[in-house]
Amino acid sequence: MERLLWKLLFAIVLIANTFDLYNAATLPELLQPVHPWWLSLFLFPFSVFVLLAAFCAAFQKKYVLKEYFWWFVLVGDFITNVMVYYYEFSAGGYSQSQMIDFVIISLLVYLILIAPLLKCIEDIRKNDQVLSEN
Repeated sequence: MERLLWKLLFAIVLIANTFDLYNAATLPELLQPVHPWWLSLFLFPFSVFVLLAAFCAAFQKKYVLKEYFWWFVLVGDFITNVMVYYYEFSAGGYSQSQMIDFVIISLLVYLILIAPLLKCIEDIRKNDQVLSEN
């Protein structure tokens, strides 16, 4: 049952990433994000690594066995997303209550989407403990 939830989460992350790529290619310029292009260069690889973590959590794969790598992805993804929100809100057009609502909902969704990263870190720690005990 637990793996079924991780597989469902993998499907959600895959759909979200696919939808983001589709929007990046098809949205009119008026509706495009307001963050600078260089920030998108950081967003894409972090999204790919979050997707990889979701795959690893869903199918019990271990492609990257370094805990610090997953911590780097987690922190880097968080900082990059905070910067995206900063640029979005700096552009204006939002009331304070809209910004608060948007941040709360985004944070809840973000916590769900980074759960696979935390699962990968947990799996690596468990694996390291087993190896150190033997």
